[in-house]
Amino acid sequence: MCCAGSCRGSLSVTPEGLPQLRMRWEEPYRGEGVDVFALVPGAGGREELHVTSSVTVGGRTVSYTSVHTRR
Repeated sequence: MCCAGSCRGSLSVTPEGLPQLRMRWEEPYRGEGVDVFALVPGAGGREELHVTSSVTVGGRTVSYTSVHTRR
């Protein structure tokens, strides 16, 4: 995401106690992003890592959740 220039980021904790990464980058695709990380119970008693991301570029925002499991 930050390959054409530089970006700035900060790490904080949400009121729910979850890690949150905020990023902001400049031209040519000025925008910002937020990732929130959560471990949640998964199938078979295994925890899953859910990363909820929101990316805003040019006034348009896209949000999605990535689910990561161990093999």
